[in-house]
Amino acid sequence: MAKKSSKGKDKKLARKAENERAAAVAAAVKVLNEGSASGDLLAAHYPAFTRFDRNGLTAALRFYAAKELPHALLDWALGLTRDHMAALYDACPGWGWSDAKKRAELADPAARYLVVFEQQQAQQQQQQQQQQQADAGGASVPAAAEGEAAAAAPLTAAAGAAAVEAPAAASALDEQRENSAVAGNTSGTQAAPGSSNASGSGGGDSCLPGRPVAFLHFRFEVEEGEAVLYCYEIQVAAAAQGKGLGRFLMQLLELVGRRSGVARLMLTVFHANTAALALYKRLGYVLDNDSPGAVDPSGDHKYEILTKRLPAPAAAKA
Repeated sequence: MAKKSSKGKDKKLARKAENERAAAVAAAVKVLNEGSASGDLLAAHYPAFTRFDRNGLTAALRFYAAKELPHALLDWALGLTRDHMAALYDACPGWGWSDAKKRAELADPAARYLVVFEQQQAQQQQQQQQQQQADAGGASVPAAAEGEAAAAAPLTAAAGAAAVEAPAAASALDEQRENSAVAGNTSGTQAAPGSSNASGSGGGDSCLPGRPVAFLHFRFEVEEGEAVLYCYEIQVAAAAQGKGLGRFLMQLLELVGRRSGVARLMLTVFHANTAALALYKRLGYVLDNDSPGAVDPSGDHKYEILTKRLPAPAAAKA
């Protein structure tokens, strides 16, 4: 009898290994979604990003999971997106703007939000007093100058839950220094975690820290067998544009991605949105392999899919 080929066995083993890898990625993304479904992600891991203080704009940031986003904020986010994007959607064949579809997208249980609230003078004074009280027991870490490098310590995807849990006491100071370096606020004062003006979960909190002026909607997802952090929407109100707020939010998103251990950041952008395209290119985003412009470079495309690969977690490096 002739010797049997081992090719069939090799293929089965390869399929098994691929299925196990896909299951591990899906499990890691599930952990990230479950871990960020409630609670105070910003105050726990990114305290320097709970405040924006640059170019004449002082603002507070809050993190919300979709189920905790107040209805008034959902309505506001829908209206702001409509004002900025409806014409671009209508100009894209096969798309078209729909309030119902966009609302469903914004309210999806997997949606996660970073919302920016402009603060008035009285609110700023109250926030500073609360911070002084919080710092009474020890010195605070000042925010570093904008542009200072901050090497993130990303977590493995399998340990994704740690990305949204409070850091251990031994590493809390290092994370605070990293946050401050990346955030680059002009003032060292930060919102006190747990205060009415701090970043926090918004479920039953009717006391918002100011007037909303920007938001970023993101999700943890699986794309092409990899865990990714997908930016679904970033919108900045006209009064808050030109102050570096969009870049600030995208830098925060990248830091979240690094610490969560995802492989890539992804987003979709219209060609007509030239300001956004320029920002993403400066931040290191490139055409995704599945983007219309990559698949058919000579075609007349209205939008592109951009991606930015993040450094592999230390444990995964060869």
